[in-house]
Amino acid sequence: MTLFKISLSVVLTSLSISLISCQKDSNVDKQSVYQAQLVAEDESHDVESLKELAEIGDAFAQHNLGVMYEQGKGVEQDYTKAVKWFKKAAEQGFVESQHNLGVMYEQGKGVEQNYNESAKWRLKAAEQGFALSQYNLALMYDAGKGVEQDYTKAVKWFKKSC
Repeated sequence: MTLFKISLSVVLTSLSISLISCQKDSNVDKQSVYQAQLVAEDESHDVESLKELAEIGDAFAQHNLGVMYEQGKGVEQDYTKAVKWFKKAAEQGFVESQHNLGVMYEQGKGVEQNYNESAKWRLKAAEQGFALSQYNLALMYDAGKGVEQDYTKAVKWFKKSC
């Protein structure tokens, strides 16, 4: 490993640590992520009504169904169905679903693990200002996971995530 790569790795590590503390102050993204989870946790929520809304193209309903299927809240846990609903909402630009779809592809839940697809969906969310996707995308550029390793882009996305 060259001295440059070692120095850059140290810089990126310290930047990551400072961004983790910065993430604690980012209530906007946390609030929007947990808002959907609250719907999923509401056992009395009418799943059939939510499905009807999702079927006619309501992105918020699609996202919430995705969360419910991912977590097994109010429905039997089914990662394939979670991906289906996240993808429908993500294709409409629903940022939380774009992020969640990136997570599903990275973890291979409901789909074959695919880091390129993970990076694609995280980039879409990151470009909309979703800090958690920006941070995860920075990690992907730093490691060359699903994208070509690019320390300049890693630093760019680390900075944006704060």
